[in-house]
Amino acid sequence: MKLLTAVFILGLIIQYFMDSALRLENINLEMFIHNLIRFLTGFIILGIWVSYKHRLKLKIALYLVVALLLADHIADYMRSVDNLKLEMLIHESYLLLWGALMGYLTMRCFNRKKQEE
Repeated sequence: MKLLTAVFILGLIIQYFMDSALRLENINLEMFIHNLIRFLTGFIILGIWVSYKHRLKLKIALYLVVALLLADHIADYMRSVDNLKLEMLIHESYLLLWGALMGYLTMRCFNRKKQEE
């Protein structure tokens, strides 16, 4: 549990500095929703479903993640929001990886507690 908390706090610190370096406004609702979608996609699909008894194969999970992110980019394009830049792709990749790591650690912590009982 301590590792999970440490990774979460370290991830928030890295995200803050990344947002500052890329000059992204993280306070408005649109960016919060984008960040939440990326984080939860990594957390749920890559972190939990793949690591929990391999319920979802990694190849299928990656296709699902790409489809969700592509759908989000298409929705942004329809609303005339242009955020398909290299900086945003790096930021999105970081959020996906951070979410996947958090999901994996959550499932590892859950499995350890389950085995102790």
